[in-house]
Amino acid sequence: NSSLPQAGSRGFWSLSSSWGFLLIQAMTYLYKDPMWSSNMSAVLAGLSGGGPDLKQVLDWLEERSLDEHFSLSDIWGSLISAIFMKQLDRRTLAEEAERCTSANPYPVYSTLEKNCHLNGQTKGRWFELTPHEAGFTELNRFIPTSQLDNSRSPAGGEKKQRKGMDMVSLQGIVGSAMADEERVLEFLLPDWLKGAKGIQDTSSEDSRNTPMGVLRLLQAQLQQLTAPLQVSWVVFKLFPLIGQWKWGTIENFLYQSNDAAVPSCLRSEEKLQLVDAGLYINSPYPPFLGPKRADLILAREYAAEMQKPFPLVDDRVLKHKDWPQDFYVFPGELSTPTVVYMPLFNRRNCRDAAEVKAKLAEYTTYQGPYSKEKIAALLKIAMANMKNNRQNLLNQIRKAVILKYSRR
Repeated sequence: NSSLPQAGSRGFWSLSSSWGFLLIQAMTYLYKDPMWSSNMSAVLAGLSGGGPDLKQVLDWLEERSLDEHFSLSDIWGSLISAIFMKQLDRRTLAEEAERCTSANPYPVYSTLEKNCHLNGQTKGRWFELTPHEAGFTELNRFIPTSQLDNSRSPAGGEKKQRKGMDMVSLQGIVGSAMADEERVLEFLLPDWLKGAKGIQDTSSEDSRNTPMGVLRLLQAQLQQLTAPLQVSWVVFKLFPLIGQWKWGTIENFLYQSNDAAVPSCLRSEEKLQLVDAGLYINSPYPPFLGPKRADLILAREYAAEMQKPFPLVDDRVLKHKDWPQDFYVFPGELSTPTVVYMPLFNRRNCRDAAEVKAKLAEYTTYQGPYSKEKIAALLKIAMANMKNNRQNLLNQIRKAVILKYSRR
């Protein structure tokens, strides 16, 4: 996406995420290196490392367990960080503000506020987090990201000043796909966690298809991991969280607001509950589909039903959906963004529709961590797509810039 971040007037390419925890993991991993876009060999090498040891994970969890906002999202974030990204990243999102340059896309993390979304609100559901500020996209209500993890003492009163939300917490909250008990029953548990090594699940299939059954698998994994260290506090902390189904909550800076533009679903709740948007709307782009921000959208998937200004979608794309071309353009006008659609698997790298289907199955989201060889193969395909369409993409960027200035 080419956009202007809400935090200021700087122009950045932006990279947005709401496809679920795996893409969020990838984004946070990339931005650990401020020059990642020119240092991909080191990025790839890091994914084949050994990762943090168990003590590091438990130390982080123990520290978080002392906070009033400790939740299942913290446990989820720490496990996924260690298993998939092989790191426990203690950077805060706010620290990224000092490292933002035009060398990399500007990171924007998108999530949904569960309460407003389930109440059918459109102007209070999209919550975005950037290095500079966090808040509600449609409402244009934001706070500095450094204040995001501040919380009140249990007895009320002044807010506690913290360093800010670190990347492990961020990954747990924004990737908390299981935070909505109804959706987790629909999508159930990822196969990679169902088959976690060493877990002997003797419960019935019916019992596993419940929120409690899902979390029992997480509990079993934690018990197995911590048994040699006799860390009983993890289990004692986990049981109450399962009973409450408590996932990533943060302070609601719009609680009891007098602002008429703020919907009641936000004014009435002391805490916000942020959930993985990927299960609801499999696109990270809604925060960019407004006249202030969107000029050019690079999309693998698009959502015309978002009721935003959107260019006409050529019917040939639907006809090609099983075996697509590698580059489509839907031109924008004065009030609409240009959409560039670049399917990862396409007619250049797949012989027919059957091979596209096989590739999609091979690289499905819900599986264990990719091997180094699998990562390298996928990266090679993505880089070839960009190389093949470099000039096409540059032409569309130039047109988008011209269109942007014509709007003024």
